[in-house]
Amino acid sequence: KWVADKRRVTWGKTLWRSLDRVFRSYLGKRGYREGYLGFLLAMLAGWYQVLSYAKYLELKAGMPRGDAWS
Repeated sequence: KWVADKRRVTWGKTLWRSLDRVFRSYLGKRGYREGYLGFLLAMLAGWYQVLSYAKYLELKAGMPRGDAWS
């Protein structure tokens, strides 16, 4: 989506989105009430943003899908 829309995504914006996602999941949606599981889910929600950025960089570099590890 970011590549198709020709959006400029930076590492700082990705870091901000990741932290925002963690805090919204953990505090905003009261993940702390679930204990460790809530914390883990909040961290995974933040990690999703980092993985999305990595995929964006691969697509922007013109790397064909599926060739990242070969």
